[in-house]
Amino acid sequence: RNMFSASIFKQMVQTAHGAGIGIDLNAPEFAAQATKLAALYDKYAAKRSKQTALQRQQKTLTRANDTLAKNQERLRQNLEALKIHGSSKLANRYMNDMNNDEDELIRNRKQIQVAEEKLLALDETLSATTSAIEI
Repeated sequence: RNMFSASIFKQMVQTAHGAGIGIDLNAPEFAAQATKLAALYDKYAAKRSKQTALQRQQKTLTRANDTLAKNQERLRQNLEALKIHGSSKLANRYMNDMNNDEDELIRNRKQIQVAEEKLLALDETLSATTSAIEI
């Protein structure tokens, strides 16, 4: 059992004792409920971990998109300065770079959207797990 489950469970037992609620730790029904509660907390902790990872992924992709947008702005300025050179090698390279950046922006936006959808679904299951844990 992980530390999160054990510490929360111990705290609940101490709170119950402090409130004058007698708990027979050796009672079979208590052991079954304790096992079920610990499993719910483990499930909750795993979902929170996944939620944190998805949020981190979203932030990373958003920062990458910001960098790409700045890069595209620089490329546009460079292309504007090269207008008199027509279709020079450098202008073509800048256009290829912009195409690559645009493709990456599209991929990142799709990944952000997928992460948002997963976070919404995860929020719902976290709410259900939290409700199941509350006594």
